[in-house]
Amino acid sequence: MQIALGELVDRLTICTRKVRLQVISATEEEIQEIIKSIVESLDTLSTEKKFAFISDICKLADLNYQIWHLEFDLRTAEEKDLDDALVGRRAKRIRNLNMQRNGIRSMINEYSKTGYRIVNL
Repeated sequence: MQIALGELVDRLTICTRKVRLQVISATEEEIQEIIKSIVESLDTLSTEKKFAFISDICKLADLNYQIWHLEFDLRTAEEKDLDDALVGRRAKRIRNLNMQRNGIRSMINEYSKTGYRIVNL
């Protein structure tokens, strides 16, 4: 079963972030397998879509970076003695960033004709 291009890119940006922060120890082979699947999917895209795709990878990486750090702060909220109002604001920020993330993944899926459109409720 082919994995949607938007999902592959999302996995790659999250996986590389976790490896860099030493949260998981993904092997080079695991990361290369994701990259190989992405490269194979690129053959179906026009040059114009490839430019959009590169831009979308950067946007997803940035959003996943922001989400990761906000979620990390929430996971350690008790240790940092964060008040409930601050935790609530961060949770809302995470929700909004995830909506943007889902939108980008959906756009990638749409122009690559893989996967499905993610609907935020």
